[in-house]
Amino acid sequence: MGSPHDPAGPASGPGRSARIGPYEVLEFCYHAAAGGVYLARRPGSDAPLLVARPRAGSGLPAAETEETGAVAARGRQAARTFAHPAAARVVDAGEDADGAYIAWERPPGTRLDAFTGRGVALPAGNVVDLGRRLAAVLGAAHRAGLRHGDLRPEHVVVDGEGRPQLVGFGLAPGVAAPALREGDALAAPDFLAPEQVAGRAPDERSDLFALAALLYALASGRTPFAGASPSSVLYRIVNDPPPALRELAPELPPAFDEFFARALAKDRAARFPDAAAFERALDELAVLPLPRGPIAAPDEPLLRARPGDAARGAGAPETDPRPRAAADPTRSRTGARVLAIAGGIGVALVAAALLWVVPYRLGVDPFAARRRGVEDQLERALGRLGRALRTTEPERRVVVETDPAGLAWVVEGAARRDGDGTVAFLPGAGAPITMRIDDPCRDGTATFSPASPPARLVIGTAPRREEFELTSDPAGAEVLVDGTAQPQPTPMRVALERCREHAIELRAAGRSPRVLALPGGDDPAAWRRALTAVALPLLPKGWLVVPPAPRGFTVELLARREGGLTRLGRAGETIELDPGRWTLVLRDPAVLFEEELEVELIEGARETLRVRYPALGWLSVRAVPPGGPAWVRRGRGPEVSLGETAIAKRPLAAGEYTVILAHPGSGVRTTRTVRVRPGETAEVRVGSNEW
Repeated sequence: MGSPHDPAGPASGPGRSARIGPYEVLEFCYHAAAGGVYLARRPGSDAPLLVARPRAGSGLPAAETEETGAVAARGRQAARTFAHPAAARVVDAGEDADGAYIAWERPPGTRLDAFTGRGVALPAGNVVDLGRRLAAVLGAAHRAGLRHGDLRPEHVVVDGEGRPQLVGFGLAPGVAAPALREGDALAAPDFLAPEQVAGRAPDERSDLFALAALLYALASGRTPFAGASPSSVLYRIVNDPPPALRELAPELPPAFDEFFARALAKDRAARFPDAAAFERALDELAVLPLPRGPIAAPDEPLLRARPGDAARGAGAPETDPRPRAAADPTRSRTGARVLAIAGGIGVALVAAALLWVVPYRLGVDPFAARRRGVEDQLERALGRLGRALRTTEPERRVVVETDPAGLAWVVEGAARRDGDGTVAFLPGAGAPITMRIDDPCRDGTATFSPASPPARLVIGTAPRREEFELTSDPAGAEVLVDGTAQPQPTPMRVALERCREHAIELRAAGRSPRVLALPGGDDPAAWRRALTAVALPLLPKGWLVVPPAPRGFTVELLARREGGLTRLGRAGETIELDPGRWTLVLRDPAVLFEEELEVELIEGARETLRVRYPALGWLSVRAVPPGGPAWVRRGRGPEVSLGETAIAKRPLAAGEYTVILAHPGSGVRTTRTVRVRPGETAEVRVGSNEW
């Protein structure tokens, strides 16, 4: 085991420095996908911590961008705020001159790689209990917006009662698959999800895939995609189903195979949708009669599998403990034949590589139609090795989301939509690529250039609207759409949201109003028919009976409409009117009588106007000197001319009046208040000394 001071130590170590941030490194613990994990302590404290320095670019595209670096930094800070009884607490996350670092409390107990690294299977009941507890902590983290991204046995510690502590939140950047190297045992890929192998960002379902792979290894004694090399493991993760558990552990119930078939599905959409569903499935297994027992670290040494042990899984010893027999010449000849066959295969591979590359370089490519597809498959299967063999540019991908989420969309242009919500396209110059919402209720598009694609694209949307022609019979009806008056009468065009209910109200004088209810999501053709030639039938008339006025009155009936007065008839008549509320004015200007009434006229009904006419009196006006003009005003009404003084017995409706007189010579005015009583004459006199 290399030390942090030794250049030959772990590749993910802190280099020649004995410190990571403020922490003094004590010893190397284990390798994670995103960097080595060390036992360390803060100077002045004896409490040991686990500290890691994530590898620069680990799990990221070749050219790490500022955006992905910011995502990783936000993940580390989010991990600091997350707390759960089954998660090791993050005590520090920051950066120093050598890069980022993160520190956790060191939980007591046994790491699960003590079992998986030795091919030791745990009792099935303990495996289910561990899975339920780990699913619970993952569910809490996912609800807090935090993903683990590198769930592996080294990151799980269990105590003697089987209670787990999950380490590593904040270590993996969560933006792309971990970077792997051919033959690199430091970043064993056995617990990666297929989408991570393909270079796509993990999500919550990727964490659940890793947890399922861990539970499979604990239940069977071998990882579900064990292979002779990291490349073969990656190939099996993407292409092969895991072996049935009944072949490795016949004592397990068939329900375990059903659980792992879904939990380890290649397609994310076929897996459990969230940690709660994953935990519920384990709850169903927990009620089965499963063996349980104490969990203790095995005493036998860690066994490393040979390439030939891949079919049997991890756990085959590196050396056979039995005494070796004397050298066998037959075995030597067999070894020579094996070497010859291997050499022939190597020569064939070199020839195939030349046959693949040389025509492409010469411009006479017989494989042009299939070249990119073959190279894509090689890269998915072989990782960096397959990428190094490429002659064509690999496809690029953009993650596409919708606002609101979950809307259907299609891609237009030289691109392809993949099932995981990404758009795949060839990099470089080309026509813009457009994503269009394919939804009957929402509308929206988003476009990007293949020369400068974003990592993530959100298609903003708005309610889908459509214009309709609204006509009525008769034309000129007032229109209200969902209670809002429209600026013009029919005929008109009205824009309506396709997938919501609408109420269209039409009104016209003398016509019955119509309210059209348009159900949401209805066929636009049905809406179009409903809005064409909307009939507004005539209102049935009503009749208003106006009582006759007393003798001496000549009373007219007027209607107040929109600030003006319209003559309807005279007192003593029966008048036909449209039903509805009317504001009526009874007026006789000659005797200064005016009264305003409100009446509600019902269809087909005969309504008698309830009015009390006043009695008549008279007004007499005399002034010295005579001949000056005179006016009379009732209440706040206008001044009405009486002519010139003297005035004898001018008929007026009984009530209180103001009389205004002007001096015939100087024009000086004087006023008098007088009450005219029924059947009597009220007199106003102004002497020469009263001006």
